[in-house]
Amino acid sequence: MLDVQNLCVSIRMDEIWYPVLQNVSFKIDGEETLGLVGESGCGKSMTATAIMGLLDRNIKIVDGHIMFDGDDIAGLDLKAYQKYRGTGIAMVFQDSMSCLNPLHRIGAQLEETYKIHFKNMTKEEIHDKIVYSLTHVGFVNAEETMRKYPHQLSGGQRQRVMIAIAMSANPKLLIADEPTTALDVTTQNKILTLMKNLQKEHHTSILMISHDITVIGQTCSHVGVMYSGWLVEYGLSGQVLKDPKHPYTKALIASIPTQENKNKPLHEIGGVVPSLRMRPKTGCVFYERCEERCDKCKGDIPTVTLPDGRNVRCVLFADQGVE
Repeated sequence: MLDVQNLCVSIRMDEIWYPVLQNVSFKIDGEETLGLVGESGCGKSMTATAIMGLLDRNIKIVDGHIMFDGDDIAGLDLKAYQKYRGTGIAMVFQDSMSCLNPLHRIGAQLEETYKIHFKNMTKEEIHDKIVYSLTHVGFVNAEETMRKYPHQLSGGQRQRVMIAIAMSANPKLLIADEPTTALDVTTQNKILTLMKNLQKEHHTSILMISHDITVIGQTCSHVGVMYSGWLVEYGLSGQVLKDPKHPYTKALIASIPTQENKNKPLHEIGGVVPSLRMRPKTGCVFYERCEERCDKCKGDIPTVTLPDGRNVRCVLFADQGVE
C-alpha cells in the first residue's frame, strides 16, 4: 500500500540546503505495522511529515517517490493532497496538548473532522458518530467528554481523542508519531492495545515512530532503524531485534535494561547524533560513535540485502549481499 522509494529531503538554513533524509526506502503492506526507531534527530518524524505532505516551506523533497495505493504523492500541492488525508492517510501527532485546540471543546473538534470528510451527514448523524468514536476508544461517558476542553483531560485521554480523530474517516494508513510519549507504563500499554484492536477492526496499516525499541518490538511486524537521516537496518521485527547486524542497532538494543544486566551499568552510546551542519559528507554517518569502525567506513557505504531478506547499510556486510 505504501512504498517509499529513495526518499531524499533537504532543509534550507542560512540560504544553504542541508540533507535531512537520504535514500530512505521501505514498504508497508495492508494491515502491517512498521516501526521506525532511533534517537532524536535521526529523521523519523521528518519521514512521517513528508509522507503526510506537511513539510514547512523551507523543507522540500529533492528526490524519490512516495507511492500510496499506486499514486506518487511526493511533492503534491496542498489541494491535491486533500484527496489522501483522512480517508487515505491519518496521523496521531506527538504532543496531544499542542495538537488539540485549547479554545474548542472535544466534541467540536471531532465534529469538524466529520464535516470535512462526510459532507452529507446530518448534525444528528455526526453527533452519533462522535459518541461512537469516543466510546470506541475507551471513554465511558462520551457525552460528558464531548463538552470538555483539552486541558480538562489527562494525557492518556487526550491521546485517545487524537486517535479517535485520526480514525474517524477509517484511513488505510495510520501514522503514529510517539503516541505514548510522557505517558506512564500502564496508560502506554492501554494506548498500544487500543491501536492494535482498532487496526484489526478497521484493517488499517500502521507506521509507528518511537524512541523506545521495546515498544517497537511489542507492536510492529517490521522495523526500520534510522540514524542521521539514513535507514541503516530494515527487516522483520523478529530478525532485527533478536539478531541485530548494524552496530547502531546493536548499541540501541544493548542499552535496554534487562534481567540479565540489571546489576550492571547500562550500556551507553558515546557521543551524540551530529547536527545537520556537522554530518559527514562521505563515509558512514555513525563512524565517530561506532565501536566496530574500520578504514573502509570512510569510503562509500553500500546498502546490502542479506540472505534473510533484511537490508543493512554497513561495509561490514558488503561481501554478504544477495541479488
